[in-house]
Amino acid sequence: MFVDGDPEKGVFLFAHGAGAPADSEFMSLMADALAARGVQVVRFEFSYMAQRRHGGSKRPPDRINKLEIELLELVERFDHDLPVFIGGKSMGGRVAVRVLEASRAKACFVFGYPLHPAGNTENVRLEGLTRGDKPIYLFQGERDKLGSKEDFAELKLSENVITTWFDDADHDLAPRKRSGATQAQYIDQIAERVCAVIEQLR
Repeated sequence: MFVDGDPEKGVFLFAHGAGAPADSEFMSLMADALAARGVQVVRFEFSYMAQRRHGGSKRPPDRINKLEIELLELVERFDHDLPVFIGGKSMGGRVAVRVLEASRAKACFVFGYPLHPAGNTENVRLEGLTRGDKPIYLFQGERDKLGSKEDFAELKLSENVITTWFDDADHDLAPRKRSGATQAQYIDQIAERVCAVIEQLR
């Protein structure tokens, strides 16, 4: 578990994607940007990823129901006087979306929602995105291979799902050089938005 910043405004429990650990470059950059703005960021690893560090083998993620239980248990470990928010990168964000309504978290932030597996646009993952009362914020690259702007175009999501699109960005919210934008700029914009929401909801 990696903890960045102080809980001046709240605590964000930040889950990693299926293949990259909690200290991956994207996770670290986002955590730094949020912590600099007064949010305590807790980057944690699901048990399968923690075992990769100690056992060596690259075991695949556990079943999503097990991941949900792990995240819900983590939420309950934090001081109930602190406003808690959940979310994650890719798979971690998907897990957070699925448990949001059952948790005491106030909102969910997802960086690159994996709407479908790569190359399989028929297998759409909408659990948690079509109903619910708590707000879900998706930050998505227009050319994300796991959920592009085109992929989302015809979907009917809950009114509580707010999607922000980033020009020419991929699954890691990184645009190509010719776009004139950078991943660092996008992460900065996302951090500003996330912190504004946390300020409003806490």
